[in-house]
Amino acid sequence: MAILTSYALQNETFAKIVSTEEAVITWLPDEESKSVTENGEEKPLKQRTIHSTNRLLRSDYQGINGVKTGTTPRAGNCLVAPQPGRADNWQLLY
Repeated sequence: MAILTSYALQNETFAKIVSTEEAVITWLPDEESKSVTENGEEKPLKQRTIHSTNRLLRSDYQGINGVKTGTTPRAGNCLVAPQPGRADNWQLLY
């Protein structure tokens, strides 16, 4: 996982996503939610704020991104994250 994550973090979009604490997503679901566009036409629009489940992003640990967090029955608690400022320096936290 560390090798895969090291490679993935070279992609700016991926690096930004895994270090994002919260984001607003917008989609067009159905006719219930509508938004008025510049020309006055109505378009269905829905927004929701989503939050990362990675508590490290909200901690005092500066610079952490936390690529893989979570728990599975077989693996137990999991975390894959580079040490801040050192993409080549990995620490195992469990």
